[in-house]
Amino acid sequence: MTDESTGNATTPYDFGAGHLNLDLAMDPGLVYDLTNEDYLSFLCSIGYGPKTIQVITRSPAACPMRRKPVPENLNYPSIAALFSTGKKGVLTKTVVRRVRNVGDVNSVYRVKVEAPKDVTVVVKPGKLVFSDKVRELSYYVTVKIDRRDLVMGVSGAVFGSVSWVDGKHVVRSPLVVTQLDAL
Repeated sequence: MTDESTGNATTPYDFGAGHLNLDLAMDPGLVYDLTNEDYLSFLCSIGYGPKTIQVITRSPAACPMRRKPVPENLNYPSIAALFSTGKKGVLTKTVVRRVRNVGDVNSVYRVKVEAPKDVTVVVKPGKLVFSDKVRELSYYVTVKIDRRDLVMGVSGAVFGSVSWVDGKHVVRSPLVVTQLDAL
């Protein structure tokens, strides 16, 4: 697609995560559930303290003490790998996602990765096996770049996707790789 205002090719920044097929919307296969704890971890990861979080949530809150959560692990379907512009060489970033099977009980999903040019994307495990006892599973996405080879697009990012396919469903998550310095 082309952006009519600029004449440039569009990116996921322009059109979002994809298209909704209303015929299939009632049978998505997998969903990315978010819990109160997910939101709490996210607020902690972006530097909000217990008092500020309590104002937002209207209930007492405490950030995890053992290990600071990272914002990239908010259990959204979209995946963002942000690398600092000040770092050089080969860099990696790993994020975790959790999916719940809402389709056939004994479903098996295999991963399909569309990696951006000059980016290595590894998903583990490469297969998700659900059963009546296993309805929710996590997977890890590791993004590896070499700053010497990576060329960002006009938007300042490169794009790909991670899809889970079971023969009936294609559950696609957009992937964005960009360079950004903390404020």
